[in-house]
Amino acid sequence: MATDNASSRCTHLHPRLEFCGESRVYQNPKSATATAIWYFYSPKHNQWYWTPYKQFAIWMPVSQLKVTKGFWKDQQPAALNIEIITYLEVYNPIPPPSIVQVACAIEERPLKF
Repeated sequence: MATDNASSRCTHLHPRLEFCGESRVYQNPKSATATAIWYFYSPKHNQWYWTPYKQFAIWMPVSQLKVTKGFWKDQQPAALNIEIITYLEVYNPIPPPSIVQVACAIEERPLKF
């Protein structure tokens, strides 16, 4: 459950998340136990989204633990990714200001949620 009180917001991202400068999103890299998942913080919606699709065509809010469309429809991510998704939902951490600025610019483009 995300909090709306900015003064009590967590600023610590999950330690497995890496910022991908070229795509402007965060990623939990592929590992032996989990496929790659990408994460995006939406300043406009004040919440995080995730996708298993490298083309970023379909995004799920972190309140959703199953893929809603596409090849992976009705599938759940691996346990490690569920841990990250749950962390983002519970703490709703704010990325660094420079990343939030980039996210604001990205949100000017249409995204499919």
